[in-house]
Amino acid sequence: MMRWYVVTVLFVGFSSLGACAGGSNGNFGPRIPAAGVQPLSVRPSSDVLYSFGPFPDAEHPYAGLLAGKNGEYYGTTQGGGNPGDGAVYEITVAGKEHVIYDFHGGRNGADVLSTPIVDKDGALYGTTETGGGSGCNGPGCGTVFELRPGKQGWKESVLYRFHGGDDGGSPIGGLLMTKSGALFGTTYAGGSGGGVVFEMMRSGWTYAEKVVHQFSGSPDGLNPTDALVSDTSGNLYGTTSAGGLTTCPSRSSVPGCGTIFKLTPSGSNYSYSVIYRFKGGTDGISPWAGLLRASNGVFYGLAMEGGSQGKGTAFELARKGSSYRERTLYSFEGGTDGAYPRDTPGLVADRSGNLYGTTAAGGGTHCRVGCGTVFSLVPSAKGFTEHVLYAFQRGTRDGASPFGGVLIDRHGDLLGPTFMGGASRSGTIFSVCCASPPQ
Repeated sequence: MMRWYVVTVLFVGFSSLGACAGGSNGNFGPRIPAAGVQPLSVRPSSDVLYSFGPFPDAEHPYAGLLAGKNGEYYGTTQGGGNPGDGAVYEITVAGKEHVIYDFHGGRNGADVLSTPIVDKDGALYGTTETGGGSGCNGPGCGTVFELRPGKQGWKESVLYRFHGGDDGGSPIGGLLMTKSGALFGTTYAGGSGGGVVFEMMRSGWTYAEKVVHQFSGSPDGLNPTDALVSDTSGNLYGTTSAGGLTTCPSRSSVPGCGTIFKLTPSGSNYSYSVIYRFKGGTDGISPWAGLLRASNGVFYGLAMEGGSQGKGTAFELARKGSSYRERTLYSFEGGTDGAYPRDTPGLVADRSGNLYGTTAAGGGTHCRVGCGTVFSLVPSAKGFTEHVLYAFQRGTRDGASPFGGVLIDRHGDLLGPTFMGGASRSGTIFSVCCASPPQ
């Protein structure tokens, strides 16, 4: 069962569609190719590329898009498909959407909340939060799955079914694949009660799961929610949405405000350490999104709550000697600038070091708390400046509540999903672009 935080959203309206990114100073490699950056002071428009639904189409995309090898895009939805337990979809080069796999619950898996990854052969890998069996009070404790293309379509294989015990349960986040083909991921629950980091190792035609770390709450963290990232030395990094400190100001019911952790290879195992514990003030609370790592080793991320107004932050974590220092780049105010950033899988960057993401709420007075925004953070001598590139509107056309962040296509457009809104109120795929085309 999906876990909700604080965002209450109704439905949204129409606008028109277009976005920009690119350039290069060598500090970032964007997650997909990007072109030149346009001035961000020009307010752009927005286009709806696709509206999800109705049944049996895919519905409610929670996580972001994956760029395929031939110009296509892949994504997942928490609902929809046939019989309604979630789906994996493709957006073709021609801009057509079609469902490539329907989840059926039970041993098959259900409720996909993560962005898939792709291997060199074009196979997709991901997680389902539920399904896989009858554990975890009935719906199943989640799965790791593979989708492999073939002449007869896509074939799903369940690589692992979680049991909700020491092995973990409810994998909300996506996967990381190493050069050796091992899969790393996290679960929200199970283990010692606060989730685990796990490794999936191929043995012939099957995979075996190994628990790398069990979260206990304090001081190591609690409830990881997104995919891990790696550096060139093979170290792994991630976030937990709670834990760390024993308490968290303004969140008395949740132990700790969240952490950033590191896993260092040690023989055939990993050594776990916390490199930052959120304090619950201006630094932020609950880093729900995954991390973005620059080539200079600096990490960028989003905290869903906290900051000066309690509406979330964008932050930087940089190494200083033997320790790490966190710096708040921007505190969301909850008005036209947006509120509650929770991108899955996290921020993206262009080659000029501009950061891009979404907020689940804010941006105006529609949807009670605002329907969400697409924003940029532009570096300057004094820090970063936030620009709202698009604010979603009330109605059923442009979408609402963008949980999945954005990616940058080869033209410099920002593409992403909204969880709600659209013609069937089941979410959209949008594109946001600057007023003039990228250089």
